[in-house]
Amino acid sequence: MAIVLLLSRLSILLSLPFASSTLPSTCDPRETDPCLPGGKYDPILKSCNGYQGQECFGCYSGTLCSGFNETCSINLGGGQPVWADEYWEGAGVCTEIGSYYQTPYTFTTAYQPLLDEIIKLHGNVGNAKTDGYEIVLGVGATGVMNSVLYAVAKRGGRTITAQAPHYGNYVQQTQNTYSPSPYPSFLTFESDANISDNNNTYEILTYPNNPDGSKRNPISKNVKNVIYDCIYYWPHFTEIDVKLEHDIMIFSASKHTGHAGSRLGWALVKDPEIAELMRDFSEREIGVSIDSQIRYTYTLNFLNDQFDNPPTDQPTFYDFSADLMASRFDAVTKLFTNEVTGEVETINDITLVNSETRGAYVWLSHSDEDVDLEALLEGEALITGTPGTSYGVGTNFARIQMMARSVEIEDFVGRLEAFLALPYDPLLSAKYAAAKLKNREVKKVLGC
Repeated sequence: MAIVLLLSRLSILLSLPFASSTLPSTCDPRETDPCLPGGKYDPILKSCNGYQGQECFGCYSGTLCSGFNETCSINLGGGQPVWADEYWEGAGVCTEIGSYYQTPYTFTTAYQPLLDEIIKLHGNVGNAKTDGYEIVLGVGATGVMNSVLYAVAKRGGRTITAQAPHYGNYVQQTQNTYSPSPYPSFLTFESDANISDNNNTYEILTYPNNPDGSKRNPISKNVKNVIYDCIYYWPHFTEIDVKLEHDIMIFSASKHTGHAGSRLGWALVKDPEIAELMRDFSEREIGVSIDSQIRYTYTLNFLNDQFDNPPTDQPTFYDFSADLMASRFDAVTKLFTNEVTGEVETINDITLVNSETRGAYVWLSHSDEDVDLEALLEGEALITGTPGTSYGVGTNFARIQMMARSVEIEDFVGRLEAFLALPYDPLLSAKYAAAKLKNREVKKVLGC
């Protein structure tokens, strides 16, 4: 039955139109541009260059960039490859803002229509408040987190902490950000620190958590020192039961809509000083790709339009995604469910930890703390996951991602079912753990 559900969801996915046919066109159909030669028509804004049509090229001005000031000084500083746009325009290749990324949008200037769509979407979904917040963009949620760590370091932060299990990259990010600092204590990363009254310690709280999907409260009593990683706080991964209004909240295009290649993330930030420090960090990275900003503007516009004009011939993105994720967890949960009592149980010493909280991952544990569960799964079931040690816990935990293609999830469910039917063999567990350890040591030597 679970496989039938998965296949039905896959058929729905395959029947959906491609994004290029449903998102607004990035090319304007007009034969001549009314803004040339003094500006460029923006098909998203429906006006000449710049938000509200206020920016034009060189010494041009006006609504259609038709006014020319002969006495103004033209700025030919910098090195923007402006000539290239004239070629692409002549070749019939549409570019919304120019291939050279400078006029009218700079490297470090956020594209205002994208900010508008972000604000509107949070309002539609109801997952976060935006009034009183500044929006800071970054190169994916990873880049945003890096900019946050930079900002809190500038504000006197000495230690970063997180509750285990926690996203493993926080450790490396903390070390990367703090290691050049003159304060050696900046290298400290503690998952169980008592930070209730420590104003120099900042806590990262993933909400809901990666890997187990739980919604936890922070350890810190100083709410201004809690960094909320909210990249999974969307309707397809968890119930949106409260509109968050924390000081720093991070979101991501990757886990939200699957646009991982765009490398776009954003943070809602209350403190203007923190926001400015984050932007300072972003400027050192030459900002966020304008192509990515434009692409995600269209994506969020598409999602917001589904709230304004619900489709009648297909499910909305959130309905489809939520149903798909639910059916996948139902299929896995069924493997651990007692057919008589209906209770979720431990099978052959393996527990589905997040059968209730769910999320974007299956989080498994083995009752024997000495077992390397990920190695055992890979060796015996040919299921490769991520070991619990990556999340600050023991090797007897393993994470399996549930965001893969339906055919892969179907294969995983079948393999896990066969694996759970086998009696646990401690000798096999030790064998696979030793092989895995050797493989990890080889990778370490090779620098992988």
